This record gives sequence, structure tokens and C-alpha cells, in this order.
Amino acid sequence: MEIFAADFYQKVTLDNWYNSPPIPMRYLQEDIINDCFYYHLKHVKSRYKHFIIDMACDSKAAQAKEDKHLQKLYKWCLDTIAKDPHLSRHKCLLEVLGTQGMSSDESDTEVPGHSRSTTYPCIYPKWHSQQLSAFLWRVDAVVEKIHASLVGRHKQGGNPLQIRPHSSKYNNAAAAPIGFPQNCYDKEWLDSLPVRSRATLQAKDVDYKFGDEFVPMTE
Repeated sequence: MEIFAADFYQKVTLDNWYNSPPIPMRYLQEDIINDCFYYHLKHVKSRYKHFIIDMACDSKAAQAKEDKHLQKLYKWCLDTIAKDPHLSRHKCLLEVLGTQGMSSDESDTEVPGHSRSTTYPCIYPKWHSQQLSAFLWRVDAVVEKIHASLVGRHKQGGNPLQIRPHSSKYNNAAAAPIGFPQNCYDKEWLDSLPVRSRATLQAKDVDYKFGDEFVPMTE
């Protein structure tokens, strides 16, 4: 900084830099120039830390929170399917699907009339067929019913219940798993794939039997 201060002083006093309007002579002292430069860099550093480092850390923390939420939801869904005699036959599908195949959440909002509930509209992976999304949505409804605080009973502590209503939005970035039955993939999405990508996907030329209870959702 001392080199910069000396150079700046020379540029102003000898080379006539910044002479319109001129800098007051009381500021043309190398120690003052040095201090001004120091505090300016300190301010720039603080702004950089706020807008680049801190915001990046906040983004990572938010992603970690979302990942933890998805893992918890996935475990609940898996446990629910394993213990429900009407759903247990779908356990293998959910195991292969994994957390990456689950729907993500939109921003949370309060649910009117439910002081301990927030709503996170589901955003489904673009590759999901309506049958697969309907299946996961209705499993979510069973999970919600199991973990809801019943009226007139002692309410559990901790975070409020997260209600996950259907949404028409999609996640285009979600990776599709390889080797699923063809009716698990969205037909329009499947038809849009390049030949090589479709060959890599290895979609099976069979239909998964979701059952009549998992008919496609209506918009």
C-alpha cells in the first residue's frame, strides 16, 4: 500500500491527475492516501465476503437442509410402503427410485387453519410419468396421515407437519434412473431424447403395474 500511496501522490502532484476539480492539498499526504486505500480495500473485502462467500455458504446450507428433508421423506415413504399390506409390493420400485427420484419442494407457505402445518408444493422430475407421480403423491398422502398431529391429542414437538400438495411445475434438471419400465417415464420426455440418450436409458418395454388405486392425476 505504501508503494501505491507514493505512486498516487506522484500522479496527482506531478502528472496532474484528478485536477478537475483538484484534490484539496490537506488530503495529498502519503499517510492519508495510505489510510484511504486501506479502508477502501477493507470495505471491498467486506462486500465480497457478504455477496460471494456468505451467500455461497447460505446456498450450501439450504441445499443441505433440502437434502436432509428429502432423505427423511424418502425414509418415511419407504417405511410406510413396507408396513402397508396394500403397498408393500411397491417397495422394490421405491428402493430403486431412491431420493433422487423423489419430488422436490417449492417455497413453504402457511396453511390456513393449520397452525402447525406448512405447505411445500411438490415439483416432480420432468421424466416422471403421470402414473409414477400419482403413485408418489398418494404415498405422500398416506405418510402425511400417519405423521399428522390429530385434533384433541397431545401434539408432538419439533418442526411442523409439511403438507405436499400436487403442483404442475417440473424439475428439468433431475436425472432419470436407468432401466425403469416404460410407463414410469413421461412419454413426451422420452420421445424428445436423442437416440443415444434413449439407448443409454434402457427403458424396459413393459408397463409397471401401479394398480387401479394409482390412476394418473388430473390437473
